[in-house]
Amino acid sequence: MKISRFILAAAVLCVLAAAAVPPPKFAGTWKLNNGKSTPDGPADRVYVTDIKQDPAGITVSTKATPAPPQPPLDGRFPIKEKPTVTTQGGHYHSQRVFFEGATLVFEIVDRDGSEKKPLNTKVIRESWVISSADGKTMTRFRRTAAAGSVVDQKYVFERQ
Repeated sequence: MKISRFILAAAVLCVLAAAAVPPPKFAGTWKLNNGKSTPDGPADRVYVTDIKQDPAGITVSTKATPAPPQPPLDGRFPIKEKPTVTTQGGHYHSQRVFFEGATLVFEIVDRDGSEKKPLNTKVIRESWVISSADGKTMTRFRRTAAAGSVVDQKYVFERQ
């Protein structure tokens, strides 16, 4: 009986310790490393992202030359478990930004038509992770599903 209480207490402490770990810091200016990223544009493209982060959300501003085929995430994104849903006419947009451990996840669904008869659905899931011990490399994995196809991309950014 004492052993099971000890194991339970140890498990509770581990969970509390894991929950107390602060989220990674993505704030700053990041430049795309073309050589380490999935090629989806010219090899000499310039892709710079400025990120502001606070506990309530993340603001992303991206400058890309030339414009990439898949538009980057841009704007203010609240960090919360429940999705933010907007509808206008026959268009439905849902976005959810949340942490899965040390990974920041963006889930975006755009759909035309009605809930019962959706048309032209596009789903984006983008995961961000600080991928170096010194915090100077960020890797973004992006999966876009639309029109019956799935495109996976990897973007590696270096802190400026």
